Amino acid sequence: MRKRITTFVVLLLAISLLIPAVPAAAAEAPFGPGAVQLTDGEMAEVEGEFSPLVTSAIAGCIAGTASYLITTPSSQWTLAGAVRHAIAGAISGVAGYYTQ
Repeated sequence: MRKRITTFVVLLLAISLLIPAVPAAAAEAPFGPGAVQLTDGEMAEVEGEFSPLVTSAIAGCIAGTASYLITTPSSQWTLAGAVRHAIAGAISGVAGYYTQ
């Protein structure tokens, strides 16, 4: 069985390397024939970045949920428990942002 799986994976990788991922026509005009480049003024209007506060909350949420899933046996997982840990992680991420 292992030999079949290994053979399948090797064949899949070989095929994926032989087939081009992007057709030639798509590489020439990735956004279509009518696309135009934005000016510097237009780019200034649309440029944005994640707020470090939001990023900290998201990272804490992910870390809290991962912590719950790792430390709790899978037979005892509940949605309420995962949500509680996600909220606690988000709060700790925000608190960590402010205490830097």
